[in-house]
Amino acid sequence: MNITLRQLEVFVAVARCGSVSHAASELFLSQPAASMALAELEKILGDKFFDRKGLKLHLNEKGRALLPLSVDTLNRVDEIQTKFSKKSSAPAGIFKFGCSTTIGSYVIPPLLDIFIKEFPEIEISMNVQNSGVIIDKILNFDLDMAIIEGTCHNSSIEVTPWRKDRLAVLCSPKHPLAQKTTITEEDIKNAKWILREHGSGSREIFESSLEGKINNLNVVLELGNTEAIKSAVESGMGISCLSIYSIEKSIKHGELIELKTPFLDLSRFYYILVHKKKYKNELLNVCLDFWSNYSTIKS
Repeated sequence: MNITLRQLEVFVAVARCGSVSHAASELFLSQPAASMALAELEKILGDKFFDRKGLKLHLNEKGRALLPLSVDTLNRVDEIQTKFSKKSSAPAGIFKFGCSTTIGSYVIPPLLDIFIKEFPEIEISMNVQNSGVIIDKILNFDLDMAIIEGTCHNSSIEVTPWRKDRLAVLCSPKHPLAQKTTITEEDIKNAKWILREHGSGSREIFESSLEGKINNLNVVLELGNTEAIKSAVESGMGISCLSIYSIEKSIKHGELIELKTPFLDLSRFYYILVHKKKYKNELLNVCLDFWSNYSTIKS
């Protein structure tokens, strides 16, 4: 008995979804058919690939070894089908692209318009989450490529600097700190803070800049949406720290004030992420070249 593409599709879908029933729904299969395909694959290869923890299935060591090989095989088959079935020589296919929240909301949209005009036969499936979630999706091969604002130290991921950015401490024009010409560490410590959730790249960089200087911030509110934070700051609920990309217009229109904090290093990079075991087909290489061309960092 030989391994089939359907068996590999089911295995990859179960690894991504954490359950056979969800994988079956994603692949438009009945649950018994999906269970049978996974059981046949495990029988052929003589191993179990998942451990059950509660209601979720988690890849075991054997499963983690099989996943990149399975994804690679399916990607190559997709490339063959796309390459030899289309009439045009233009790059085509579905590109699964991930971005952390600030990048996906403020940096990428203008470039997407250029991308779509240049590559009309490439369909972009875009996923915008915080940096931690995006890293997990790269590790699980749910995304072909991603750009994040946080740091990534996972040895399985190829990390390439893309653009420079900086964070800015901001407040409402009516906030008491808006009237001060010099902001001190004590001002930062005593202020009420509205921050992004844990797992956000902006939150991680901001907290790193405080290490050794300021402990125990007075965080009164955590929000997972940059626009919600800006609205809360504008209303005077507290101060925050966000990417300059996300607040440029608000500063220009006088809705927010940037507070000068030279004692904090709020510079950072955006990074391109690709799994090291990801098969770089023509579609991925075209997309990597495109985003690299719009980087301010040249290798």
